[in-house]
Formats: sequence, structure tokens, C-alpha cells
Amino acid sequence: MTSRIFNGWSLLFLGLGAAAIASVATGHELRAVAALALALAIWGYRRLPRTQFVVFSIVAVVLCVASVLSAALAFDVYLHHRFFRSGGYNVWGYRGEPLSRKRPGEVRLAMLGGSLVFGFGVDMDETIPAYLRRELSDRTVVNLGLNGDGAYAFPPTLKDYAYLELDQVMLYSGIVDFVPRKVVFRHQSGMFLATGYLPILPIVPLAKWLRVTDLWDAARVPVDGGDRAATKAANFALQMQAAIGNQLAKIAEVDRQPRRASIDSVCGPRFDFYCGEVSDAVLEARRQGLEVFVVTEPYLLFSEVSSEFHHAQQAALAAMIARRFGGDAQVHYLNMGNAVNVKDPTLCFDGVMHLTAKGNAQLAHQLAAALKTVERRAPR
Repeated sequence: MTSRIFNGWSLLFLGLGAAAIASVATGHELRAVAALALALAIWGYRRLPRTQFVVFSIVAVVLCVASVLSAALAFDVYLHHRFFRSGGYNVWGYRGEPLSRKRPGEVRLAMLGGSLVFGFGVDMDETIPAYLRRELSDRTVVNLGLNGDGAYAFPPTLKDYAYLELDQVMLYSGIVDFVPRKVVFRHQSGMFLATGYLPILPIVPLAKWLRVTDLWDAARVPVDGGDRAATKAANFALQMQAAIGNQLAKIAEVDRQPRRASIDSVCGPRFDFYCGEVSDAVLEARRQGLEVFVVTEPYLLFSEVSSEFHHAQQAALAAMIARRFGGDAQVHYLNMGNAVNVKDPTLCFDGVMHLTAKGNAQLAHQLAAALKTVERRAPR
């Protein structure tokens, strides 16, 4: 009987220990603390007198918190290193090598946006900012894009990274803003808000760090890899088109319930939220003394409805920039809508908006040329 009870308790302790390890691995540190604390509490309750049990419980909780956080931090740093090039970000929450102290005479240009800037499906050296860095050898280009970020995230991102001492900023968005959304991924992390360190555990599924070396394993599609690759590409494109279609289906409801008062008659209730957030980002950038480039993404082509909406959205944006910031020589609008044909599978792997390495290089080349032209014309 004693042996059975002992075996039963042993199994319980092993189960709680396994739960704690799994919780750390999946980014649920509080669950790990709870599992370890419960295991120690059960042990102490069975083994110790009541007075000692109270003291033991307090010490156990403190030790559990310290050990779990230390283990989670160590594992998170490891994952940062493992996925640094293939699909992750550095410990400070942006893609690429962390910047050191700014050198005398150095010019820093940051590019803000969602997955198109971050580089969904491509390695760190194959993103638009990475290619732009090669085109613009006279400045340092920083990739501050993050999957899911839209115009709403621009002002807080500029504030979060003011310490990088930027000189110029590119605001690159539109498609993800088809429906008003208030999301700032970095601000969902208390660690980032408190210290500037952004954990990567929440975005790395358990299966990924157990069996693959590439975060983009499910999305990366060779353009000439045979029938299997073609099938994956087609399926992914259909998923992206369905997602954008769902966004467009919500627009009528959004139009009936505007989220903010229109800042300018040229935007109207259809695009007031988007125009307003971009305007707020431009104002924040100018408050920091930055030169601003508002950039239109390559136009959607997969359906007439999506194409019409994207063109109308960006036309409203361009009109708002001209109306509100036309007198500011340090604010520019660059239209890259026709820079890349997203129907070309060698340039856009999902047929919707996410560019291949070749597509990113082509866009960066045209973007750099447009930027240099504007800079030559703009008075200093």
C-alpha cells in the first residue's frame, strides 16, 4: 500500500515537473511557477509541521519564481540566437543586428510596417530594409517592422525606439489597415515595456524549436520547386486572399461605425482611421526631428474589389499628406504601388502581397531611387 501511494505521489510530482517545463517552453512562465509551487506545497504539506510549512511555502514560491524566470530567460536568449536570421528578431525587438552607439556623421533610416517590412517568408538579409541598406550605402537602415503591425503601431514604435537616434523614417502600410485595428504587438509584453527586451518565446511554437530550424518552414515556397511547392504556394495564396476578403467584407460595417472623427475631408469616413493614424505617426516623427517618407505598398491585384479599395485608400492617404503636410519640406509621399507585379510568382510567393527575396530586392531598388530623387529636390 505504501509503495502504491509513493508511486502515486511520484507520478504526480513528475507530472507537475513536466507541466512546468512545457509551460516554460511555450512561454507560459506563470503556469510553470504555479506547477512547481504546487508540487513543493504538496511535498511540504505531507512532510512538515504546520509552522514550518508556512515558512517553507513562502521560500518555495520565491525560489520557484526566480528559477522559472531564469530558465525562461536563458531559453528565450537561445531561441533568439537560433531563429535570428531565419524569422526572428534580436533581443531588443527589431530584425537585424542590434545597433551600437551612433557614430559621428552616421545617418540612420528606420522602416516601419507589418509583415511586408519585417520580411515574412524570407531571411534577415532578404528583407526590403536589408536590400535598401545595400542601395543606400551612405546610411544605416533599421528594420523596425513586425508581423501584424499597422499604422496604429507607428507612433508608439517611434517612441519606443527614440533611443536609436534616428534621422529618417519610412512609414509603409495599408493592406493590413483595411479594417481599423488597434494592435501594438510589442506592447503586449510587460518585459518589453519595462526593459526594452522583447521575448521571442510567444511567437515560436513548441513544434518549431523541437523539429525545425526555420520559422518560415510553413510559408517559404520555392518558385521552381515542382508540383509540391506549387501546391503549397497555391494554398497559401488562397489563405491570404480569403483573409483579405474577410477584411473587405467587414468594411461596410466599419463605414457605418467610424472609429474616429475624420481629420480631413479628403479621407472621409471610409479611411478616417487609417489616415488619422498615419497622420499621428508623421506628427510624432516630426516632433522627434525626423525626415518622413510615407510609402504605398505594391497594389493588390488578386481581385477587382481589393484592387479598387487599395487604390482608393492610398489615393486618400496621398491627398491627406499633401493637404496636411504639403508645407513641410521634410515630409514626402512615395508611391511604390506599381513597383512590383504581385501576380509574378518569382516576385511574390503568395500571389497577394508577401514578396520573395527577388521581389524585395526589386522594390528596394526602386524605393531607393525614388528616395534619392526626392532628397535631391527637397531643400535642407
